[in-house]
Amino acid sequence: MKKISQFETLKIINHYPLLQKGFAYFINHNTGISNPYHNITHTMAMLQLVNECIAESGYNGDREKLLLLTLFHDYNHSGGKYSDDTNVENAISGLEHFLKENGLTLTKEQSEALWDTCFPYKGETKSIEGRILRECDNLQWTFDDFFTQTLIGLKTELNVSIFETAIRRELEFVEESAKHLTLKYTTTVAQQYLPELRDYCDELLKTI
Repeated sequence: MKKISQFETLKIINHYPLLQKGFAYFINHNTGISNPYHNITHTMAMLQLVNECIAESGYNGDREKLLLLTLFHDYNHSGGKYSDDTNVENAISGLEHFLKENGLTLTKEQSEALWDTCFPYKGETKSIEGRILRECDNLQWTFDDFFTQTLIGLKTELNVSIFETAIRRELEFVEESAKHLTLKYTTTVAQQYLPELRDYCDELLKTI
C-alpha cells in the first residue's frame, strides 16, 4: 500500500507562502485535528494525493489555491456529530476567516469546490478543482494505515458497533466509489491498490 510521506508533504507546504500560513492557522485553530478519521493524518494524506494528482494530470490552474482548498476541506470537522453539510459549512467558514486575515476573499468557485466534497454528493462536480478534491478524498484507503486510520477511524465516527460490519461496509463503499472515478490519476491508483485491499480485508475477517 502507499505510504504517507509527511516530511515530503511539509516540503510541499513550505514551497508555497500562503499554504505555509494556512497550515500554521490550521494547526493552531482546527477543532477537528484529532478526530478518529477526519484528522491531521487524513489532511496530510489528501495534500499528498492532490499534489500527485496535480503533477500527473497536467493541471494548469493555481496550484497553491487548490492545495489551500485541500488543506481546509475538513477544517473543524465534527467527527460524526453533525451532517456533512455542517462540516462543509465549517470548512468554508474557516477558510474564509483565514483568507480575510490575509487580505483575501473567498471566491464562489472555491466555495463550490469545497461543497463538491460534501457526502452524500449533491450531483456532479462543477469544476476540475472540485473533481480532484472529491476523487482524492476517496483514496485514503490506499495508504498503509488503512486499519487504524480508515477502518477504526470511520467505525468510530460512524458509530458502527460490529467490527465485521465495518470492514464489509467500508470495502463495499470503496469498490462502489472506484466505479465513479474519472481522473486518470485516481483511477490508476484505485486499480493498483484494490486487489491488495481485498486481500487485506479477507485476512482481517479471518481474525475476528
